Amino acid sequence: MIKTISTLKDFLKVLQDKDNSQLVFSNNGKEINPDYHVTELKSAAVRSIDCGRNLSEWTETIIQLLDGPQSIKGEHMTAFKFSQIATASIETVPALADGALWFEYAPGNGPIRKLSVSSVQIDGDRIKIQLGGAAAACKPRKKWLENAQASDLSASSGCCGSKSSICCAA
Repeated sequence: MIKTISTLKDFLKVLQDKDNSQLVFSNNGKEINPDYHVTELKSAAVRSIDCGRNLSEWTETIIQLLDGPQSIKGEHMTAFKFSQIATASIETVPALADGALWFEYAPGNGPIRKLSVSSVQIDGDRIKIQLGGAAAACKPRKKWLENAQASDLSASSGCCGSKSSICCAA
């Protein structure tokens, strides 16, 4: 298993020296079909405010994958081809290299989902990329829980739905 991949730059490091390996993405145990297509690489500047009125800013790199037809039984895209696409895109849009890495993908090209890299495994001539979703989270509550002492935790304290002022600032 390979360490966490959080940027496109990290992802490209994994692909180095594996030019002929097939890049096989999967989600929920289902592999992307051969002959898939990288349709778009996007760099997005995100500015958000959470329920506690805390501002956050970051950049994201989103790679959109179009599933290949089920009728084609060929090989998956090579690491070399993906690296060429990504490297040429980074030359044009440098921010793609360091943004938080996400993939947009849906098996059979159904409703698209925003997914992150859950794991990477090298298996012979295949690089297996497991994509997984992220859950919604209340950032102020998460921070509060990280800072709270065990004795202070109770069902009536903390966050949304309580009388606490750490989030849901109205």
